[in-house]
Amino acid sequence: MGDRGTALVKGLFGKTSSQTLGKPEQKHFETLYRSIEQKRWAEGLKNVNKVLKVSPDHGESLAVKALLIRMKDFASADVKKTSYELVNLGIRKDIRSYLCWHIYALLLRADREYEKALSAFRQAVKDRKRFEGHKEELMTLLREIAVLESQTRNFKGLLETRRELLLDDPAKLPNWISFALANYLVGDYDQTIDVLDKFQNRLIHDEFETSEVLVFRVIAFMKAKKWQSALEALAQNEQRILDKTQLHEFAAQAHLELKHYAEAQKSYLKLLSINPDNNTYHEGLEKSVQNDKQQLLTIYRSLNQSTGNGGGLWELVYMSADDEPDFSEKLYKYLLPKLESARPSLYLQTLPIMQSDPKKADKILQVISRILKESEDKVPTAELSSYLYLSNFYSVENPKLALEYNQKGLEHTPTYINMYISKAMILRHAGADQEASQVLDKARRLDLADRWLNTKSARYWLRSGDLEEADKVVFLFLKGEKEVPPPAAEGTDSTGESSVSEIVKGPQEKEKEELAKKIKEEEEEESKAEKQFTGKSDNLLNDMQANWYEWEQFKCFYYKHNSPHQALKVLKRMEKHFDDFVEDQYDFHIYCIRKVTLKSYIDMIASLDNIYSHRFYLKLATGYCVLWSHFFDQFAQKNPGFTWEKRSQFNMFQERIPVDKHINRVKDMNEGLGIAGLIKIAEVYLRQHKFLLALQCCTRSLSVFGSNQTVFMKGGRTRQLRVKYDLDDLVEFVSRLEKEYERASKEETLATEVKAETEAGFKTLREQLSEAVKVRGDRTVYGEKREGEREVRNARREVERLGKDIGEDRKKVLKERFEHADLFGERVKEVEKEEKGGEEEGAPAPGGEVTANSKEN
Repeated sequence: MGDRGTALVKGLFGKTSSQTLGKPEQKHFETLYRSIEQKRWAEGLKNVNKVLKVSPDHGESLAVKALLIRMKDFASADVKKTSYELVNLGIRKDIRSYLCWHIYALLLRADREYEKALSAFRQAVKDRKRFEGHKEELMTLLREIAVLESQTRNFKGLLETRRELLLDDPAKLPNWISFALANYLVGDYDQTIDVLDKFQNRLIHDEFETSEVLVFRVIAFMKAKKWQSALEALAQNEQRILDKTQLHEFAAQAHLELKHYAEAQKSYLKLLSINPDNNTYHEGLEKSVQNDKQQLLTIYRSLNQSTGNGGGLWELVYMSADDEPDFSEKLYKYLLPKLESARPSLYLQTLPIMQSDPKKADKILQVISRILKESEDKVPTAELSSYLYLSNFYSVENPKLALEYNQKGLEHTPTYINMYISKAMILRHAGADQEASQVLDKARRLDLADRWLNTKSARYWLRSGDLEEADKVVFLFLKGEKEVPPPAAEGTDSTGESSVSEIVKGPQEKEKEELAKKIKEEEEEESKAEKQFTGKSDNLLNDMQANWYEWEQFKCFYYKHNSPHQALKVLKRMEKHFDDFVEDQYDFHIYCIRKVTLKSYIDMIASLDNIYSHRFYLKLATGYCVLWSHFFDQFAQKNPGFTWEKRSQFNMFQERIPVDKHINRVKDMNEGLGIAGLIKIAEVYLRQHKFLLALQCCTRSLSVFGSNQTVFMKGGRTRQLRVKYDLDDLVEFVSRLEKEYERASKEETLATEVKAETEAGFKTLREQLSEAVKVRGDRTVYGEKREGEREVRNARREVERLGKDIGEDRKKVLKERFEHADLFGERVKEVEKEEKGGEEEGAPAPGGEVTANSKEN
């Protein structure tokens, strides 16, 4: 149970029972508290067994035994089951006992059953007469209840508990702070401000605590939409608030809400002087001038002349591309020093310029071409950086041309690590995962002390399907191996005693057990046939909660090695990480109040309320959908005539993959899931014959497609291209959905209302899909229409990704598309030949002025 412990109320131990014991048994029972306090579990078990030998129905003794055997062997599943049987029996024998309910609550809390634990704790303190003369013990239990109410987000109950604690001891600072927080969490911001005003001047003397309380008070004003009061509070306490950046952020936001645009502009300019790379500040500045592009241009021009602190980039963002020659000259002055200083992140830094106007992409390429010509054999760093920039620019849209520039860069400086990284990225985008992993490993070997390169290389090895090499690489930065204890044998009781009661199982339970045993044996046989691999870094990375590694491991097992059972084990580990994230907040409900870190606390609450929107949880949920669909299809194949209506046997699998739970958590997060993720959820609904829900997923997929038509900031060209190709998957899925619906409507009895709604949904969806396909055909990326080579690249990845899960006809079409236009494979061989010192024949040399329209197919 960890440090949250087994704290029982000493004064009430054994004094609230409605049952009586003989004098010898009473003496043995009274020694149990000391055994629990000193963690002498074996001694306690010995004494409690003496009591139960004489009084087998003594409720409190049964509950104490449950606690003792659980603490002696906490990890055993059999001991866990036995302990709950004992404590439940104890409650039935003595339902009014405080001790039985308290122990039951401790066991539930240890197993993260917080809702049930809260109910048990409330039952323990229900009869307040028992606590007369034990006020401090009662307050301790109420504080425990308050923490559980925070954990379960029962804020109304938390408010009443904190009110009781405050009335009991109004002199304690934590009671005031926790009561103010409870009012804030319940949404009563006016009451929060009143509580803060009552105690802040009397009780706070620490400088940091004062600052935290004042910031929290301002946040309460802002939540209550009292913007003017928030500004007054900021002005009045400017010297006492230590976090000046936070102060300016609050002031800027309040001024914007009050439409004090001049003051908001001043605040955002102060913030930009502190951190010019924060895009939120730039967005706020844009709002403060009411989206007046000309005024923004004037501000950034002035900022660039006075400080040069980020103004040059944003000046180019808001300048017109047609403003010649001024725009090209300013672009030249901005790019040249950065290329001369060999800044590898320059391509990402210039993305906002290209995203503001597709025409600017051509201008940038012209300037890069000009710098490349001027710097040949004169400024080596500028020449090398220009090759790197062009290599990155064309990496998605024209991998062939990108590789040519990359090769020029490697000929210029064979040891330039960033050029190898760029080359690996180009190869990965083109679907050549094996070659990409080899190139990135070459980059890693050039700097063995770089942890980022190490992790990047491990990721690429996993994408190429090489589990052993990935494990070797990632282990280089991990110290020591961790031995995993062997799992306990099933059916073993660490106490050496029999269970509380031997229950004679009915025929249904026996049949269920036999079925579960049969399924388990089948799974073990299937698992043995799969790729078996346990790396020496797995346990360490699991302890470090390295979701990035485990997600890549899942994809490697499932897509590369066709090992779904191994992939499921990886997803289970990832799921436990998120359970741990939620669990780990428990101790901070107390810690943050004690340390008065109020803003951090409410940020933590908000963050964990949205934990299931985390990108890795979204991946985890879609991964479960993929595995569930896989096992469902496998089960249906083994059992001819199997339908969703006859799913009782398949439910044994579903218990291992609680896909419905994960779908319910993420189903409304359209942007995070993307088209591909929503299709994976719809695949589950298709197999469950929930056609309306599947249609809703498809409709939301189209809304994602529509919202990404002009989105550049969240992933640039790569994301736009991915969205385009995901639309093809959506069209194919909708076709399968319609066929399955037609089949099901003939074989099953569907309600008339459901049929009408579903058919109307299909009609609307077909119209929306047709429109989306038209838009996709016209859409451009930086002014470029998609080209055949990108289609080929995606065809390769579709075949590799979907494998057996797509129909044979679809697979054949994709292979034909790929085989008829494989321009990439030959070029890879040529480049590899060059690296080995061979002569290249007929390689096109990049020359002349480079423009966005100079790509070749």
